[in-house]
Amino acid sequence: MKSVDILITNHNSGDTIALCIESIRKFTDYPHGIIVYDDATDPAQYDDLTYLREAQRKGWIRLIEGERRIMHGKSIAALLGETKADFAMILDCDIEINRPWWLGEMIRLQEETGACLIADIENLANGNVNISSWFFMLDMAQYPAIADEWCYTPMEGGGPADIRPTGYRIWQNIVSQNRSIVLIPAVVKKCFYHHVHMSVLSLPKEGPNYAIWLKRYAIIQAQLSRLRREG
Repeated sequence: MKSVDILITNHNSGDTIALCIESIRKFTDYPHGIIVYDDATDPAQYDDLTYLREAQRKGWIRLIEGERRIMHGKSIAALLGETKADFAMILDCDIEINRPWWLGEMIRLQEETGACLIADIENLANGNVNISSWFFMLDMAQYPAIADEWCYTPMEGGGPADIRPTGYRIWQNIVSQNRSIVLIPAVVKKCFYHHVHMSVLSLPKEGPNYAIWLKRYAIIQAQLSRLRREG
């Protein structure tokens, strides 16, 4: 049986990370480890570290505490440097798992196809392909050959407003080496819910966007309470 680590980045996410971890624990039947990189959560504002340290004490996760903010891409790189598993399953902390066989299906698909990466992609207007960075799986035996930062930066040929995740660089690395990317199957997409843009809560506490986030956060807290009640 191939080994897999679920790798999660976290920064100022409050109960969002708790829902992610506890839904993984309830709805994942394939053996796995969980490693969380906390990217310098502010303890004066959020209880993330208190929760994560307790989760580590219980043996649910392995926690890496970042001393200073390094942002999303470097947090992923730090996690990939820590795993010794055959596969790395990377999740944003605002992913909620809801069915138990999702990870086994991802492993089965990789073993059938030999894919370097299983992910969602989008075709960009400038001809580049962007790989979504919130839910993807890497074959770690192939990863060193295509390693790159999953950071946020202007795309090639783009202006200041053209800022997106640079998954397209990883796409180019994979394609140039004749390695393969397989799309996440529809059956797996039914196994999780992405609470979009809830991976960081520390926005200015004003304006319409913050009001929307408050409503989404209330949903996350309600889902977490329900998950714990149901055991």
